[in-house]
Amino acid sequence: VCSSDLTKVELARIETRSRFVAETQIGSLATLGNISRNFAELRVSVRSHLLSSDKAEQAKTQAAFQMDKAEFAQLLRAYADTLVSDDKDRRFLDEYRDLSGQWTGGAEKVMSLAGAGRRDEAVSLLLGPQAELGDRLSKVSSEWIRHNEQLAKTAGKAAIDSIEGTRRDMFIAIGVALVL
Repeated sequence: VCSSDLTKVELARIETRSRFVAETQIGSLATLGNISRNFAELRVSVRSHLLSSDKAEQAKTQAAFQMDKAEFAQLLRAYADTLVSDDKDRRFLDEYRDLSGQWTGGAEKVMSLAGAGRRDEAVSLLLGPQAELGDRLSKVSSEWIRHNEQLAKTAGKAAIDSIEGTRRDMFIAIGVALVL
């Protein structure tokens, strides 16, 4: 009976760790990948807008930017609502959200300047403060992804260790039962 209770406890622990990896960490890493991809699309839209002198093309790139911006915000909300794993993860999310808000505000200014025929100012903004914000965002994104990779590895290792421990305990229990 004691062995059976121990096995149930160990299986529950394995299930909890496996669920964390499957439901939270895989989703976190996939969402972080989508956030990074979406941010890259935002950057491309701004550059395309700046490089175009055709008003129709600028309107098209600005519309793409607004669509990507809405998707980007939705991805960040989804992450915040269901995928934050710990306090450090929350800090990365908050920092990334703050920096990306600053970046998107600056990007909209770049497009506005370009649309108003003030291309030199737009280029200066894009290559100066916007580039610095982009670099900071990339750094935070890399650290955030690394943190979630480590959480997944740790949880996966803990699940494997629990399985091995349960297997060992079952063999010991069977050996004791056979001896008795």
